[in-house]
Amino acid sequence: MTVITDRYPAAVRRTLLLALAAVFSVLVPFLSPTDVRAADPEEVRSFISEIAVHEDGRITVTERIDYYFPNPRHGIYRDIPVRYTDERGDIFEIPIEVLEVRGAPFKVERSRAAIRLKIGDPDATVIGIQSYVIVYEAIGALRYFEDHDELYWNVTGHEWNVPLRQVSAVVTLPPSVPADQVRTACYTGPFGSTASDCLVNLQDSTSHFVAQEPLTVVVGWPPGLVARLEAVRPSPVLPWLWLLLPAAAFILLMRRWWTRGRDVGGRGTIMVEYEPPDGIRPAEFGVLMDETAHLRDITAIIVDLAVRGYLRIKEIEKKGLIFKSKDYEFERLKEYQDDDDLRSYEKKILDIMFGAAKTVTMSKLKSRHAFHGELTKIKNQIYEQVVGQGYFPSNPDRVRAKYLGAGIGITILAWVLGAMILPAFLPDHGPLPMISLMLSGVMVLVFAPLMPKRTGPGVLAWEKAKGFEEYLEKAERYRLQWQEKERIFETFLPYAMAIGVADKWAKAFEDIDMPEPEWYVGTGTFRTSDFGSSIRSLNSSLNSTVTSAPQRSSSGSGFSGGGGGGFSGGGGGGGGGGSW
Repeated sequence: MTVITDRYPAAVRRTLLLALAAVFSVLVPFLSPTDVRAADPEEVRSFISEIAVHEDGRITVTERIDYYFPNPRHGIYRDIPVRYTDERGDIFEIPIEVLEVRGAPFKVERSRAAIRLKIGDPDATVIGIQSYVIVYEAIGALRYFEDHDELYWNVTGHEWNVPLRQVSAVVTLPPSVPADQVRTACYTGPFGSTASDCLVNLQDSTSHFVAQEPLTVVVGWPPGLVARLEAVRPSPVLPWLWLLLPAAAFILLMRRWWTRGRDVGGRGTIMVEYEPPDGIRPAEFGVLMDETAHLRDITAIIVDLAVRGYLRIKEIEKKGLIFKSKDYEFERLKEYQDDDDLRSYEKKILDIMFGAAKTVTMSKLKSRHAFHGELTKIKNQIYEQVVGQGYFPSNPDRVRAKYLGAGIGITILAWVLGAMILPAFLPDHGPLPMISLMLSGVMVLVFAPLMPKRTGPGVLAWEKAKGFEEYLEKAERYRLQWQEKERIFETFLPYAMAIGVADKWAKAFEDIDMPEPEWYVGTGTFRTSDFGSSIRSLNSSLNSTVTSAPQRSSSGSGFSGGGGGGFSGGGGGGGGGGSW
């Protein structure tokens, strides 16, 4: 057996223990609170709400918050809602007035839906337990029913980003409320919960509630003892006033069209015309008809130049391994640079096609995308021509583009405002602001094609052009008027192309013997019945050539392939908070 004896007397041991205790007591104050309490989480240690209900219907709320900071922070923020939605989905407001904040400097940040109290010094930090007191007044927080009035109040809110350790609420009613006629209820837990894990103590007309999680309280009393001070409810009619905006836009646009876009003058009647208006070329005829320069107007220019002797079009048959293909050769027949009879856009087209060359094939024009980037310039020259002739007061395309741009801009602005900005400021208006703004933008887009205006001479020329269109579309009906006219088919063919009725015009001449045109050379014997088909093929090829553009290289991928009962969070109050 081994005997272990104590080598130190009891007095020595007591002296050593006292010395160690003294050393520890000296060192503890120098230890960082963070080191000692690092395991404790950031939290609200205590949340006490004192709610006083006044006889005039107001309530005064005093919140005492003990907040624990394990790490240095500036302070806390407290969010208090002012906008709510009831069981029917209607919006109501409970205005909040901040009366006092103690514990640190503060500022109030307001939004449409809530106020935020930012409490703390941005130039200083705090640590450990800090105490704050917030006093505010709410108007319209009480609810009124046939058999009772009540305070239904979300004491803490459910939007804290830290836990709540201890929560209590004290609701004091006016002296006029009999203590024995006070009813109470409380709800705890997450939003929507009907749990009641809370203690309630009623003393006279004061109700005490205690919980350890988010708390909502209900206190009721007989009706008529407290003044009726309802919550603010935005007018349900107000959001619908947004619909006046597109109505106003329509009225303004109608007035603008009436004064600036409506055609005035002319004979007022349309009669069949057997020739185009005097001095007007096919492309100008097309613009006069619908106020727009189309691609078909440009192909009509090329055929018209051929008919007038500036170039010749020749079919070329190419043999393939199996099938034959067709190409066209354009031959310049005379110099044109100093020709005063040519319009600027006609010279532009000849420059694009030939340059210094004498001949060019359609396939060559298409392969080098000769017209790419030039179409807008050609169209603008056509517009300038009809303005210069006095048919329009200004470029119709620019007038149209101005309204199209405004309409698109308003529509985009409506989406940005309606989806991102207006809901924050007008949440009770729903989608009506965005819908109204977008309708206004769409209305501008609808009016855009109507805004180009013809002059008095322009209207008269348009009436004659409409009569000539009738003739081109129904040529067979007016056969007697053109049977004896020489070269009428080829002369008016470009005009028919400009308004998209070339097929109808050609069909009317299928059974008529015509001399072979000098400006067009086919691959076989000329037959009138086949010429219409040749013209359709030429027209299609010209459209394809004029619109050809270089293909863009595609980007590659890096991969191979109301009515119910109460609940927690109901009623007024609520919000949340945290640190900053």
